Amino acid sequence: MTVSNEAAATHPNGAGVHTFQAPRELRQPDRLSDNAVRLERIEMVQTAHISTPSDHEIIMTREFNAPRDLVFKAYTDPEFIPNWWGPRAYTITVDVMDVRVGGRWRYVMHDSEGNEFACHGEYLKIEPPHRLVSTFESEGMPGHIVTETLNLEERDGKTLLTTISLFTSVEDRDWMMTGVESDAADMMDRLAEVLAELQKG
Repeated sequence: MTVSNEAAATHPNGAGVHTFQAPRELRQPDRLSDNAVRLERIEMVQTAHISTPSDHEIIMTREFNAPRDLVFKAYTDPEFIPNWWGPRAYTITVDVMDVRVGGRWRYVMHDSEGNEFACHGEYLKIEPPHRLVSTFESEGMPGHIVTETLNLEERDGKTLLTTISLFTSVEDRDWMMTGVESDAADMMDRLAEVLAELQKG
């Protein structure tokens, strides 16, 4: 299999970009037990809340029934990334994940037809267990770099997660908004399922 940009949409600037939108009939086999999934769907604290405070930002918040240390681990341990990162329709391969300031990460998404969509970035700040700053760049849209800040705040054993995505242009921000609500909710639900499973162990 090779990395393909043919399935990518057209960005306003003329470049191809994959926005993580996935047909709902395509489903990745669940790696968690059915009981854990059903339990967490009942116990989810809230859905993701998304706002756009400026022309260059997307902010998402979500509260999880899990301690902050565990949420931070889910973001920084390559063992857990394939279980929650991205929509369910894709399987994820962690190609590189060097969690240190200046270290690189690269994930590859695989669809059911054998196509691959890769993205990568660099870790800018790492402050366990409450803050992680990194860049994001789709390899189908080189040069359009997003700076992403993860903030985690623990409250009575639960964790308030806030992500701030800072774009270099209004066009990039607006394009990402076309699929962010459904895809972000899907990814955050998957993260909640993983956290529930980890706490069972």
